[in-house]
Amino acid sequence: KFRPGAGAQPIQKERYKLTWSVESSVPILEYRLLYRRLAKAGLIGKYEGEDWTNVIIPGTDQDSISNTKTMSWDLESLKEDSNYEAIVQARNMYGWSESSTMFLFNTTSPINKQGELMK
Repeated sequence: KFRPGAGAQPIQKERYKLTWSVESSVPILEYRLLYRRLAKAGLIGKYEGEDWTNVIIPGTDQDSISNTKTMSWDLESLKEDSNYEAIVQARNMYGWSESSTMFLFNTTSPINKQGELMK
């Protein structure tokens, strides 16, 4: 069982920390994180995704007493003031989990010295 998008928080205008948890009775060998920037299409309110970035993240040696495995990953070099979507999968000795539901997040705009959003 996989619980995607358990949390996310902006770290800086170009960084984001994603956190998720997985239910597994055996250790997680690795995670696959896919994310992409959503670019506005010609129509109002419509977005098109750019190419996916695929990140393979090693599993951790978490205590196997608990079936809940929690993982976090910092996304860096993101474009400020942008919308993104991400999905995650986990792999244990039995194979890959189904993909998580899509998680949407956005980065912030830079702030100038007067505390105003820069555009």
